Amino acid sequence: MNPFFLPFVAAVAANSFLTFGFGLRRLVSAEGGGFPRVFAPALAVIIAGFTVWPVFAFFLAPFSLGYLEMMFLVPFSVLISTVSDKIIRSVSLGTQKQTADLSAFSAYDGLTYAAAFMILRLATSFIDALLFASGAAVGYFLCAITLHAIRERSDTEPVPRCLRGIPLMLIASGIIAILASFLASAGFLALGTHL
Repeated sequence: MNPFFLPFVAAVAANSFLTFGFGLRRLVSAEGGGFPRVFAPALAVIIAGFTVWPVFAFFLAPFSLGYLEMMFLVPFSVLISTVSDKIIRSVSLGTQKQTADLSAFSAYDGLTYAAAFMILRLATSFIDALLFASGAAVGYFLCAITLHAIRERSDTEPVPRCLRGIPLMLIASGIIAILASFLASAGFLALGTHL
């Protein structure tokens, strides 16, 4: 796979995350959390890319489970999410002890599951899986940065009361999903590839 394909994968990931609501609660809510809030799901997506391809392509392939393999994705993605939450909590700076993120038990609202599923369906090699995981993490990270900037800007600008908070974030995420979908389709058309 061409490395220049990565931005288009990020656009597809951003579009799917926002359109289907994977991890969206973390992006649109006004809760604090800073470093762990954004980096823990991105780390979970990257770990999913490193592990999901070898496990499903080599260890589970001899059993020929077919569609039943997808049933293993749920506990697999939850395990990856809790491990990434543990890693981020041990790395994050600060004197106070941080509690576990409960959304890690839902694979960050399905974010890790969606990324692992996308990797399994679209990747044809381990390098493809790593590129897809990197693109998905970048897509989520860019969505988080953009929505955070919109939220900060809306605090200083005159926004109608009915649009403040989550409604504005949902509208912004919908617009970002449309832009990401356009970028992805234009990129696939330019590369002559179909998804």
